[in-house]
Amino acid sequence: MTTITELALAHRRLRLQPLNRALRAAVEHQSQLAARLIRPDVTPLCVTNEQVHTLLGDVDTLLGDGRTPGTPARLDAAEFDAQDAFRRQGAALGSALPLDRLAQTLHLSPFEQEAVLLCAAPELERSYERLYAYILDDLNRRYPCVELLCTLTASSLAARVAHRHLLGRFGRLRRTG
Repeated sequence: MTTITELALAHRRLRLQPLNRALRAAVEHQSQLAARLIRPDVTPLCVTNEQVHTLLGDVDTLLGDGRTPGTPARLDAAEFDAQDAFRRQGAALGSALPLDRLAQTLHLSPFEQEAVLLCAAPELERSYERLYAYILDDLNRRYPCVELLCTLTASSLAARVAHRHLLGRFGRLRRTG
C-alpha cells in the first residue's frame, strides 16, 4: 500500500519536472550568451567592447519586443494525468497532497507554486544550487531569488515586472511567510 508520504514525494518529483525543463532552457540560453561573451585572450575580469555591444543588443531585443527566454513551468499532458492519479490516491487515503494543501490554504497562483518549488528544490538536491549559480552567471548566487525565478518563468518584460510584484514585500508569499 502506498502511504501519503510516498505520494507526496512522488508528487513533488512530478511538479519539479517542468521546473527542470525551464532550468535546461535557461542553462542553454546562458551557454549561448557565454559563448558570445567569452574570449580566452582576455581576463575574465575585463569586459570588452565586443561583449558590451553583444549585451546591448540583448537589451535592445528585450526592450524592442519584450520577449525573454523564460517560459512558465507547466505540467505537460502526461504529467497532468499523473498528478490527477496521485490526487485520487491521496483522496483514497483520506488526505490531500501537501503541495495541494499549501496551494489551497494560501490561495497560491501557479506562478507562486513555481516559486515555492524553486525554493524547495535545493533542499532536495544540492545540484540545484550550482545550476542556479550558472544561470545567474555568479557562483556566489546559488540560492533562489526573484531574478532567477523571473529568468526561468517570465516570457516577456511585462511578465517579469508582474512576477517581481508578486514576489515583493506585499506579495502573498512574503505576507504569509
